[in-house]
Amino acid sequence: MERKEYSFFLRRLHSLSGVIPVGIFMTVHLLINFTAVSGSEAYNQAADFMFNNLPFKLFLRTFVIFLPLIFHAVYGFYILFQAKTTFANLATIAIGSFIYKELQVY
Repeated sequence: MERKEYSFFLRRLHSLSGVIPVGIFMTVHLLINFTAVSGSEAYNQAADFMFNNLPFKLFLRTFVIFLPLIFHAVYGFYILFQAKTTFANLATIAIGSFIYKELQVY
């Protein structure tokens, strides 16, 4: 694989490794919390299943949530430190966008 294609692949993997684990985590927890609408017994049953009876719980937490987020963080810092911007450029962009936003006429 050519270096440019490899970088493209890693950046797409970086994006997905942030969105997918958080999306799965949020979806599961929203669905579990939504069972409270059916009453406390339904919620307690769903929460008990997630806490005590979920098969492959350690595998799911490790390979679906933690490892992708660790990759996302590490590769994010790699991208950050490879950037060729300076603090002056970042300050100029930030101040310029702030002034632009403040000067907009609604």
